[in-house]
Amino acid sequence: MLRGVIAHRAVLWPFTRPCIGPWLDTYRRRRAIQSEADITMDVLETSIRAAWDSGHAAQYRAAEALLNLNGPSDEKAAFEAVSRRLSQSDRDAVLAGLRGTVRNAADALDQWVRTRGTRGDEFSCLWAEVPLLAVDGYFKQPDDAAQHNAQVDLVGFRAGGDVEIIDLKFGNHAPPDWVVTRDRKQIDRYLHAARARLTAPNRQITGRLLYIGRGTPTSHWTPWQSLTA
Repeated sequence: MLRGVIAHRAVLWPFTRPCIGPWLDTYRRRRAIQSEADITMDVLETSIRAAWDSGHAAQYRAAEALLNLNGPSDEKAAFEAVSRRLSQSDRDAVLAGLRGTVRNAADALDQWVRTRGTRGDEFSCLWAEVPLLAVDGYFKQPDDAAQHNAQVDLVGFRAGGDVEIIDLKFGNHAPPDWVVTRDRKQIDRYLHAARARLTAPNRQITGRLLYIGRGTPTSHWTPWQSLTA
């Protein structure tokens, strides 16, 4: 779980505020996302190791603040609690090979951000950790109360109005069918919750599951699973 939290933050950090205009153009350059993810991993790993090495509460709060969008005082903060249960070898295993995993995810997103939609349009905005109530571009509460606090990993808004939802899954780039089925049900709920609130006609919402493993991607590496509402 901790590996996934760190990897998510490393890859998605540049997009935690809506990324538009010249800022977005920066990430259309080849390997720009990967370069940013490498820098973010340096920051995260330095802070995490400082907390582990010192054991001081202040260092743990600093690391938690980097990993948790809700800040170091969030009641759901889990970094310190999880870390203190881990042995030294377990802690080493958390970070071992994680940079390769993050680079794989960044490489996939690097290719995705330069794609064009069915209308031939580019992305006009990328936004990470998006509340479900804003996925369709409008701030309206979902009808299902259980979805009120749900967040989507990454949303790409196309210039023509279409929306693409990305759900990052770290650990296995080729998961078994039952895992894919479970994950598709989850993103399907996001898609249909957003679709039900669309006000503009002819807008398409597409969900993509991106499975990321540790190994180097090969020519046969197909991380995307797509679902359209």
